Amino acid sequence: MELTGERFATGDWVIIGGGFSKGWTGYILKYDFEDDRYKVRLTSTDRGKTIDIGKWFDPEDLMLGKKLITEQEIRTLIDLALDTNDKEWFKELSSKLPLANF
Repeated sequence: MELTGERFATGDWVIIGGGFSKGWTGYILKYDFEDDRYKVRLTSTDRGKTIDIGKWFDPEDLMLGKKLITEQEIRTLIDLALDTNDKEWFKELSSKLPLANF
């Protein structure tokens, strides 16, 4: 896994490149300019287990993740949107599911 230390935007999917969380996936919640760290909402482990953990990472520990996510991952994120009462995110995620499966 090659880490680039590149900058990420809120919502970018990332893969953790080192430490205990190596291989875990999640998305960027926010960036702390003072400490040069990213808050990442981790959504799955390297073994595919669904999780919901917020954790801070240095840029060099992250790499850009996959752009396409599975239907199950979308459904998991919809659950998170409901749990956090985020109506806009719920609408955005719901629009990505096929109508027949919703």
